[in-house]
Amino acid sequence: MTLAESISAVPELYERGDESTARLLLRSGYLDSPQALTVEDVEEALRRNPDLADRWLKRGHDQRLAGGWGIECDHGQYKLQSFAGGRGLVEKKKLHAVAEFIVRYVGFMGDVLSRHRARGFCRSQSHMERSAKIARNPTWWASSPALL
Repeated sequence: MTLAESISAVPELYERGDESTARLLLRSGYLDSPQALTVEDVEEALRRNPDLADRWLKRGHDQRLAGGWGIECDHGQYKLQSFAGGRGLVEKKKLHAVAEFIVRYVGFMGDVLSRHRARGFCRSQSHMERSAKIARNPTWWASSPALL
């Protein structure tokens, strides 16, 4: 499976399993070579499995992370929005728009994970797993990414 295919499948894997998005990104190998994830490769992966684009659209609409990216469809146009500085992009082609969103969203998440990784967080053990006092909840970090 290519990196683009692994990343494109994140929403499906997230819904089926009990791992956080952060863990899925770590397992994908993205942090080892983030430059290898391209819009073109992701668009091709989505073309082979268009249902994943719809899952990313749903996920992208729900995102409101400070510094992150969101996407929504408005009158047949796909609007990507950065919550860091108001930058945006409007695209008419669904698969291309979703691929652009995925690369930006994953890039933001990768930056967050890399910063925490540099502070000594281990790839094989999440903050929640190290804390015996807090029950494991795979979605806790989405509401507070600074606590990774």
